Amino acid sequence: MEEYEVVSEMQSSILGLPIGAIYEIEEITIEYACGRIDIRGLPEEDYWSGWHEYSVEPMIKRDWAYFGKFLRSFKSEQLVPYDTLIKLFEAEYGQEIQWDDSED
Repeated sequence: MEEYEVVSEMQSSILGLPIGAIYEIEEITIEYACGRIDIRGLPEEDYWSGWHEYSVEPMIKRDWAYFGKFLRSFKSEQLVPYDTLIKLFEAEYGQEIQWDDSED
């Protein structure tokens, strides 16, 4: 825990504490990663230039690294639905992805 002092009107307003008050902050840092899955080689009549993508919500960075490794070696003759792709990864990974469940 770190101790800090309220030193400005802005801090006082945000924190609801008077100037000069001491407050503590416990910093817990968890690294997350997110992005997209680029898919190539699909039928051009169904997908623009044969390209498609899936957006991927934030997950624990460790899971993101393993997911990326899984995707680099993943091959399929057909477009695999996003939810199925996640389930295939989790089955190979041996555990569920730890998604960011914060509401920020």
